[in-house]
Amino acid sequence: YQRRVRVGVGGVSSAEDAYEKIRAGASLVQLYTGMVYQGPGMVRRMKRHLVELLARDGYPNIQMAVGADMGEVSNKTLNRIHSDFVKMVLEQQLVEPLDLPPEKPEK
Repeated sequence: YQRRVRVGVGGVSSAEDAYEKIRAGASLVQLYTGMVYQGPGMVRRMKRHLVELLARDGYPNIQMAVGADMGEVSNKTLNRIHSDFVKMVLEQQLVEPLDLPPEKPEK
């Protein structure tokens, strides 16, 4: 038995965004830009709201929600999730940091 891990990436700035990716099959959700703009408190707020979303839908824990919509998820959503993941992998593995000279202070 080989367990596959799906990572939900791209456009996650709320608990609803994360929950959509979880129900679409993601067992991990990457937060990046949302944290840049909302700060680390975003995680605490999202966790609280995720508990509410799980209770609303009758799930006793988050594992039960993973993939809940797999039969209902459109190909468009799956393609978006896949392309976001591929983009992330390519950016992290193929893009070299630029060696730029330090910025000169404005006068």
